[in-house]
Amino acid sequence: MSDFNQHKGLPLLKEDLQKVRYHNIGRFPAITMLEPGSKGIIVIGYRPFSVLVEAFEQLAGDLLSTGSSSAIVNQS
Repeated sequence: MSDFNQHKGLPLLKEDLQKVRYHNIGRFPAITMLEPGSKGIIVIGYRPFSVLVEAFEQLAGDLLSTGSSSAIVNQS
């Protein structure tokens, strides 16, 4: 509770909100996965676990085969 009262999480919350604005995310929950310097994957809304696994495997597969991700998943 002392962390809450001392607002230790406030800088992290502000950083998250900056990312939300930068990526134009307007619906929640939203999970983003990316490889720096390339496009990433955004999964929006409540999704089954299998969808999250598929998105991760798509990104990981691209990273393993080419060293970057070229896939974008935006499910609504």
